[in-house]
Amino acid sequence: MSKYQGQSAVVTEAKERGLFSTFQSNLWTFRRLKSRYSKSKFKYFHFDLNCGNGWNEDVECIGSPLAFINAANEVGVESFYAAFCDNNKESIDVLSNLVEVGMDERCHCFNEDNSVFVDRIRNIIVDNGENPDKVIGMVLCDPNGTQVPIDALSELSISIPRLDIAIHWNSAAFKRVRGAFGVDRPTLELALSKIKKEHWIIRKPIGGWQWTMLIGRNYNSTEKLEGFYDLNSSSGQSIFAKCNYTAKQFQEFGYALPQSIIHKQSAMCL
Repeated sequence: MSKYQGQSAVVTEAKERGLFSTFQSNLWTFRRLKSRYSKSKFKYFHFDLNCGNGWNEDVECIGSPLAFINAANEVGVESFYAAFCDNNKESIDVLSNLVEVGMDERCHCFNEDNSVFVDRIRNIIVDNGENPDKVIGMVLCDPNGTQVPIDALSELSISIPRLDIAIHWNSAAFKRVRGAFGVDRPTLELALSKIKKEHWIIRKPIGGWQWTMLIGRNYNSTEKLEGFYDLNSSSGQSIFAKCNYTAKQFQEFGYALPQSIIHKQSAMCL
């Protein structure tokens, strides 16, 4: 187990409920859009970069792969391509043997590093006969610690603009890494500046590690997700500050971000 994975049952279950709601929201958007084009056969694409084995043994709840499949079934989206990636072969082997995944030809498992896999997403879409510029779906990055492939996600946000990008961000871990190795280490601010999305929403942090979820889109959805706030709102800015800065920095800035940060975010189209 990763040293960052010490999450309580409450935290983990809250995360999975949040993921399920997020998946549902995107799938409903896809279904409504597809209903406008009744003759279209285009698919929904889902890419899970840190899928695990589909089940969390520590707290006995489903993982993100089964949360997505359950959401697709509930919304009634049958045409989808789901890719589950993890660098742990044992986890992938277990996931591949689950009936919900292994017996479903729409589900595909990959045992490789997530940054390598991200670079292959465009080709996967093309190989499935779809236009990468028009596909709808989501890329989920949910590492145990700080292994977020920011540069790869940055390139992906440009090459496949309509794929939403969801990141489960371990705020405390990132801040500790910066404290140990220097200020040039990744920050939430850096991630959002590199990943080109016009609209971001952010969830209240939960647990001692201040886990937050961010979802980047190139459209402004009117559908509200519980616990999420528009990044540009006062609540969103306060959450961002808490997750991006150390306690000392946060006290210095207060609950409002300094003007230099606000101006920088405006330049990033946040």
